[in-house]
Amino acid sequence: LAKKAEVDLVERPGPLEEDLMLSTRLTGATALVLLDPAGRIVLAHDSGWKGSRFDERLTTIKPERFRETTSKRAESHSGDAGSPYVDVLVPFIFPSSRAGEREHGAVFVAMDFGDALAAYQHRHFVDQLPLLAILLAFAVSLALWVFVSLVRPLRQLTDASKRLREGGDFSFSAGGFGEVRELGEAFSATVAQLDEQRRTLLAKEADLRERMKELSCLYDVFRITERDDIDTAQMFRLVAKR
Repeated sequence: LAKKAEVDLVERPGPLEEDLMLSTRLTGATALVLLDPAGRIVLAHDSGWKGSRFDERLTTIKPERFRETTSKRAESHSGDAGSPYVDVLVPFIFPSSRAGEREHGAVFVAMDFGDALAAYQHRHFVDQLPLLAILLAFAVSLALWVFVSLVRPLRQLTDASKRLREGGDFSFSAGGFGEVRELGEAFSATVAQLDEQRRTLLAKEADLRERMKELSCLYDVFRITERDDIDTAQMFRLVAKR
């Protein structure tokens, strides 16, 4: 627009104004105007602005933004691109400059991205909802898998160990996956082996008691037979009582 204004502002203002209007629609600019060297509006996105001074139209643009952007008329100047708005001032040689002088007009564009940025952030958040839902479902599934494959088998193993320590029966069905299942199976095998050893020891203990009783009986019989103060009939009666 600045290049066209240097040529067409005087000779072909109509096409230049059409280009300005089209540029306003395409860029979504808040304001787009051509200024003469005195700061008056020559062409604008709003035909009602023509002929007025730009500082009279500051009701739609913050004054500090206008002062910041127009502080250097002889060079392009852009507002803060990191903010939700951008102001751009592009100078051009005004066609009606006096001979030997180069007066500058300017194309001023004010673009406010506040609403568009908010809409984009909202749309971006909405677009991310399916991904968030998938991540949440994955996290819940992972937590359930950990509970089923790790926490529950370990809890069952702990409860079975407590019952065994308190003298109850050890009943445990090895579950889970991988190392947890192997741990349960190894623990069950160890308990079964210890229980078998306990039963064997109890049986041997009972057999030893029987042998002790037999030896005690034989010893008593031996002592009875060694007595000289009783006859054979009395000896048999004492042995029978024993």
